[in-house]
Amino acid sequence: MSEIHRVLKPNGFIVQVPNVAWFPYRIQLLFGKLPKTGGVYLSADWEHLHWFTKDILVKLLLASGFQIKQVTCSGIFAKYRKIWPSLLSGDIVIKAIKLDK
Repeated sequence: MSEIHRVLKPNGFIVQVPNVAWFPYRIQLLFGKLPKTGGVYLSADWEHLHWFTKDILVKLLLASGFQIKQVTCSGIFAKYRKIWPSLLSGDIVIKAIKLDK
């Protein structure tokens, strides 16, 4: 995050990650299975090095010197998923801008 902050222009960026707290992923974890979002080999998800919840991603960005402008999700039912995004959203989309350190 510090490298992103260093090279980023002042107008900001958008980050989109899978939401590990999404209801179907919680069910998989309950039964001892890791969530899979693609690129599965030997029962592991090799496309994502880290899993995030909305709160953890927001805390990471704030601690790295970014200001959060918008937190949302994608998909056809995004406006309904915003009711309880940590449980109903399959992904987390955050628009952030760089603050001067």
